[in-house]
Amino acid sequence: MEAWISLADEDHNLWLDAGDHERWDTRGCMSLIGYDHVPDTSSLNGKRVRATGVVRNDASLNGWIIRLGACRNLALELVKVVPV
Repeated sequence: MEAWISLADEDHNLWLDAGDHERWDTRGCMSLIGYDHVPDTSSLNGKRVRATGVVRNDASLNGWIIRLGACRNLALELVKVVPV
């Protein structure tokens, strides 16, 4: 999928656009998990990206994991992310 990415502090999410992020409009947001292997995430922060991965329906494992900054339990487990 193509989306705007935020990778600052605890906020690791994909957004339809930067405006959704600024308004914290979670209807246009998908959380990210498994991004630790992605090299140089600082260069991707705030950019439009093409992200591929596996969609996980309950990324908090039914409440067992607290994910600070996550916009929802639906998440993309990243396999690859590149700037567009």
